[in-house]
Amino acid sequence: MDLHGRGERFSRRALVSGSFAGAVAGLLNCAAASFRPSAASGDEASTTVFHVHGFHAAPDRGGGQRVDQQIADMQTLAATSATIILPTEEYLGKAVDARLRVITRLFFNNFDDVRSITEEQLAMHRGVQTPIFQVGNEIDQELFGGISLSPERFTRDVFLPVVQATRDRGGLILIPPMGPGSPTEYPYLDQLLRAIKATIPADVIEESVGLTIHNYFYQGQNPLDRVRRIYQQTTNILGPLPIYITEAGLYQTRTRFYPDDVIRDEIVRYVRMPLGDLPIRVNNWWVIGNRVFRGPPLPEHVTLFEDFETSAWRKEPDAVTPLYAAVSNLAQPLRRAMRERAGIR
Repeated sequence: MDLHGRGERFSRRALVSGSFAGAVAGLLNCAAASFRPSAASGDEASTTVFHVHGFHAAPDRGGGQRVDQQIADMQTLAATSATIILPTEEYLGKAVDARLRVITRLFFNNFDDVRSITEEQLAMHRGVQTPIFQVGNEIDQELFGGISLSPERFTRDVFLPVVQATRDRGGLILIPPMGPGSPTEYPYLDQLLRAIKATIPADVIEESVGLTIHNYFYQGQNPLDRVRRIYQQTTNILGPLPIYITEAGLYQTRTRFYPDDVIRDEIVRYVRMPLGDLPIRVNNWWVIGNRVFRGPPLPEHVTLFEDFETSAWRKEPDAVTPLYAAVSNLAQPLRRAMRERAGIR
């Protein structure tokens, strides 16, 4: 297809009304109105992470169980977006009805899946939302069909076919994230960016490609320092691209984790950070819920399942974490203002 045809963490595997949700999204999406980065105005410079924050859905293909509860939690927390692994038609439709911007994380078992799964998701998105596709996940660390892919082969056999299929539908195709903290993170990304530059026309990159980052940090660090470094690395090779942070949070596992008060204080600190001139469109926290929104894990996944549980914002059906409560309190004035604006008492 002619693409010019149109002008220390490594890789790891009660709903409010639509009118109110739309009003919230209208205010919060001010920094995310366009795919493309632009010079920051005075208003944009004062925008914080809170204005573009959202969540990764339960980490099952399709988005997990209890979809209504997941979306209700996101709305309570004034989320503007959701990352979902191969969303079901139900999850996609309900998320969009709730005015959440859905970032679809494509997952392929093998090369034969690339075109068929992409077309399936494109068909599901048609008439619902312009596709935003994250093509793969932490590809410098995760295997593809049981093998490690070079940046050049990933570009040719995975990324390019998705671009070819999605470009003409007006969608945005996101360069996948690397494994945060992995020894291959920056060198692999460098080779990947150069392979993309050599393979995909510059105008297609400018109009239809974005950058995914998984942004994890340690207590006391400035989380946006890492984003700025990766953004600069990308800009030096491809030019400025919009940034989609589809996972974010503290580095922690089931055996190395922070107390609840530290998690709360550190994420709230991150939430309040100004974006400045970084063209961050989405900052989605890992993860809205794990055990509470999934079935029991396979025996070989029990350890990973417990790692994921450490970062869950909701851990029980009828109780929330201190972090959830703190961010919900931050969102209250905004929700109250939006209710008044929408005429809801």
